[in-house]
Amino acid sequence: MLGDLDLNSLPRASTLKKSAKNAEKEKRAAAGRKRDALEERKALILAALQDRQIQERAEIFKKHHTRIEKAKDELSIYYALSEHKRDIETLNIRLRKIGFLGRLFGRHRKMEAEKEEKLKTLSNAQMRFNEMIESLEMKRDRELEQLSHKQSEQVRKLTLELDAQFFEREHAPQRRSRNPDRYSIPPPSRR
Repeated sequence: MLGDLDLNSLPRASTLKKSAKNAEKEKRAAAGRKRDALEERKALILAALQDRQIQERAEIFKKHHTRIEKAKDELSIYYALSEHKRDIETLNIRLRKIGFLGRLFGRHRKMEAEKEEKLKTLSNAQMRFNEMIESLEMKRDRELEQLSHKQSEQVRKLTLELDAQFFEREHAPQRRSRNPDRYSIPPPSRR
């Protein structure tokens, strides 16, 4: 029987090694392509999340910007800032035009006192105005910071979840093959 065997027709060891190496290369290349596809999918999912987060951030910023601008308009009217500034400018013009007699009879001192009072009122109104606006800006900053923390946590959790899913997909067949009895032996039947 062994005499009938033609040794020249058998594959050479070098040919077998080459075909085994080629099969291994192809297997690694396929795994690499699969990994690349999974990484690309992960990048797309994370990019979509980032787009949604940028939109959320823009909406919050726009909401607060509108509130701040509306508050500025309302507070400017409430504290009559432009009227106070106009009154002070009018007093400055009148003070420059006051003559010798006005100074002699004390009208100059009265106008200076009135100007000082208006400056104090304007300063107080401007301070309250700034406090209110700063309060609104702090609320905006606080909300944006909370959103930033929330979004960072979302990215972290999604990344972990995607990595776990991709790892499971990549290694799931290997796990089954390590312990084939777990899947192939049916549980004993009870009679």
